[in-house]
Amino acid sequence: MRWRRQGRTRGDAAVTEESKGVHEMAVKVRVGHSAHGAGNSPMALGVGEGYFRDAGLDVEMIEMPRTGDAIKKLVAGEIEFSVAGAVPIINAVRAGHDPIIVMSIEAENVFAIMGSKAIKKPDDLRGTKVAISGIREQDEMMMRRALREWGIDPDKDVTLEVRGSRGKCWEAIVSGECSAMTATIPQPIHAKAIGLPVLKDYADDHEPYQAGAVTTTRRYADANPDVVKKFLGAQLRAVRAFQKDFDLALPYMRQRSKIDDVEVLRETNRLFAHATEDYVPNPAALGNVIKNLVNVFGEKIDVDVNRIVEPSFATALEGRKPYPAFTS
Repeated sequence: MRWRRQGRTRGDAAVTEESKGVHEMAVKVRVGHSAHGAGNSPMALGVGEGYFRDAGLDVEMIEMPRTGDAIKKLVAGEIEFSVAGAVPIINAVRAGHDPIIVMSIEAENVFAIMGSKAIKKPDDLRGTKVAISGIREQDEMMMRRALREWGIDPDKDVTLEVRGSRGKCWEAIVSGECSAMTATIPQPIHAKAIGLPVLKDYADDHEPYQAGAVTTTRRYADANPDVVKKFLGAQLRAVRAFQKDFDLALPYMRQRSKIDDVEVLRETNRLFAHATEDYVPNPAALGNVIKNLVNVFGEKIDVDVNRIVEPSFATALEGRKPYPAFTS
């Protein structure tokens, strides 16, 4: 009996040492992302269920207030990947940096404008404070776009109040401190569930639009192509699990969205399961955001969309074809 116990103990120790060795050989990968984002749930699932570890990667997900913060750290070399919308990516390119989109998470415009309970129609926003996460963030652009479509001057008829994050914007409209905010799913679904008005849901238009993407830098991808391949392969494995098993995905969705309502998260899972199937980055989705920026801010934006979108890693995963190049 003693020999058997000792044998088992030696075996357990050997397994532990072997696992430790594998862990020590794993490549460290840091990923920056916003603090509130259900689109980060598949990646969180991949970390929690060991998919990235199986690929030889030690992935650390780092929450940040806004996706713009994640892109700043990415181009500074402080993290290897980020999950972000198109606007901070474009801003970084305009500043001379080299971010590239290697996998799409959401390539349709799923932004919505949600109001506080006091707001019944868009015109009620006049003279009120409207919450945005930050200047030149994607939600500010979408808010300005919507206000102008309603004939409301975003610089004269409302006050754009910076709240610092999606979560803080949400708190502001729930409390009534601000009259409206802009965000992607699941916030519009959650708003309807608790009786807040959705003044405009751009998802109804099915507009190609880069709302969320896995991003790295050109220099990192060129120096570490195998790491990028492994990372995206594990991410796609996590996406497949997210699509097929809601019960498995649920705790990760709660963790990343900061929402507990199961039915809200079930609908969110359904929508993201569809969106993440279109994972090859589409230059047209990024091109439409640039057009939007030009229209909203009236600036000339001279960037090469096709240089920012790098589909080769994603197309190699399952042999999918790349999208056509973007022509303005």
